Amino acid sequence: MGLSHYKYIQFSLLSILLFASGCNLSGQASDLASAVGSTSNSSPLPITENGVAVIPATLVQCPNGGMLIQSFVDLNHNSVFDATNDTLISETPICNGANGQNGLGAGIQVANASVAQCSAGGLKISTFSDFNNNGILNSGETVTSVNTICNGTNGTNGTNGNSFSVSQTVASSGQCLAGGVVYVISELDSNGVTGSGSSSSAVVCNGTNGLGVDFTTIPATTQQCASGGSVLLMASDSSGTGVYSITETNQKSVVICNGAAGAQGQAGPVSPFSPVKPITACGANSSPWKEVLLCMADGNILADFSADMGGTQTRLSFIPVGSYQNTDSSGCSFSVDNDGGGGYRVSWNTGSNQYATWSAGSVDCAPSTHLQ
Repeated sequence: MGLSHYKYIQFSLLSILLFASGCNLSGQASDLASAVGSTSNSSPLPITENGVAVIPATLVQCPNGGMLIQSFVDLNHNSVFDATNDTLISETPICNGANGQNGLGAGIQVANASVAQCSAGGLKISTFSDFNNNGILNSGETVTSVNTICNGTNGTNGTNGNSFSVSQTVASSGQCLAGGVVYVISELDSNGVTGSGSSSSAVVCNGTNGLGVDFTTIPATTQQCASGGSVLLMASDSSGTGVYSITETNQKSVVICNGAAGAQGQAGPVSPFSPVKPITACGANSSPWKEVLLCMADGNILADFSADMGGTQTRLSFIPVGSYQNTDSSGCSFSVDNDGGGGYRVSWNTGSNQYATWSAGSVDCAPSTHLQ
């Protein structure tokens, strides 16, 4: 709807606009009376409507642009102010404000701090009002703050510590049954020789091989599972054969029962675009690369469809009633017709090629009775 087509704005909005433009209620009443004519009983008054139009204001009315709201008596009932037919009641400009002045930029100057400011060196960071917005502190521009970031002073050197040596030997069977390593850590003197300093050792043993797990399943008895099931038998592979035996250690068993059969549920809704069955016109053996049509749940037939045998404008589409030919080198021609029940029927005649011989046939693609 255009800005001027406010056909159904009532007197309440008109009164607000007149009040905003400085009109008084008594003046409004006299204007309306003069607009609609005499109310004598000698002849019926024509039915009129009050209209409001919003148009761009002129530069004289609004130097910075704006809108002009016109209220009028819509004598021809077209919701558009027509100066030749309608009676203008008031015009109220709503003007844009003038642009404000640009603000001042903020500048930052980074320089090396003096020795007096930072004995170990550092930086002096000054902020200023950048009147000309060039990013440089010029004469006449005001520095608003100065901060220094000083380097820390060097700490005192620590005393040198002693070095250590690490040696390793093979662990004895008494230390590690499955073998291992003994690490010896020794403190060296100032000449790099093992002396009277501290030493320590650590023994790291290899782990022993663990046992595998063998398992098998046997049917559960009816006493164990009323609806059938299985018993899972497990044991440690102490013999190392990898085959379960009742003679192995750590025997465990778990009974896993089948659940009871539930009641037959009702058929659920089917999406209209669910494939129901494939259709191979002229038989599946008529080509090694047989093209397939898809019968959808709503009775439509989906196919890879081209404008000609060269594959022009190939697209996946629901094919309408008509005659078609496969592009799978079978030479199969088929037709699509209405089946009389809201679906389609694919039909083909007897034929043959180098791959197969086929008889005439047809397949119906009927809509499902359980569509969503």
